[in-house]
Amino acid sequence: CSADPGHGGRTAEEWIAQLETSPDSLQRRSAADALGRILEIRPGSERVTTALVRALADTSDEVRLAAGTALVQDRRLPGVAVPGLVRALGDSAHEHTREHAAELLGSTTPADAAEATRGLMAALDDPAPGVRDAAVGSLVKIASRAPTTIAALRQLADSG
Repeated sequence: CSADPGHGGRTAEEWIAQLETSPDSLQRRSAADALGRILEIRPGSERVTTALVRALADTSDEVRLAAGTALVQDRRLPGVAVPGLVRALGDSAHEHTREHAAELLGSTTPADAAEATRGLMAALDDPAPGVRDAAVGSLVKIASRAPTTIAALRQLADSG
C-alpha cells in the first residue's frame, strides 16, 4: 500500500508543513515526533526522512533532538542524518543536546561510521562528562559493527 499512513488524523504532508513553517518550536517538535511515528509505519519514506534531516538544523535544540530521535528506526540511523547530528554535537551550547546527539550517533551504520567516529572522537574533549561518556558509549557501539572505528580507537589509545 502506498497511501500516506499519517498520524493523529493528519497526513505526513501536513506534519511536514508544520515542521517546516510553524514559528512555534513546540509545534515543530510535535511534528517531528509525529513524523517519527510515520517512519515506523513506512521506514522508506524519502519525503519524511528529508524533512527530518532538514530539521536537524532547526534553531531549537529540542526540535533538532526530536528529529534525530525520529530518524533512528530499528536502532539504525540513516547516513543522511549523520552530518546534522555531528553538527549538533559540536555547535550546541546545551550539554543535554550534545549528549543526546552523541547517543544517537551510536546508531550509525558501518557505511557511515567514519564521519560519526570523527565527530564522536572530537566529543571526547567536551567539557561535560555526560557528553564524553555518551561519546565513548557510541564509539563502542559503532566499533562493534565497524572495524575502522576499532582502528581509530586503538590509534587514540596509543597516542594518549
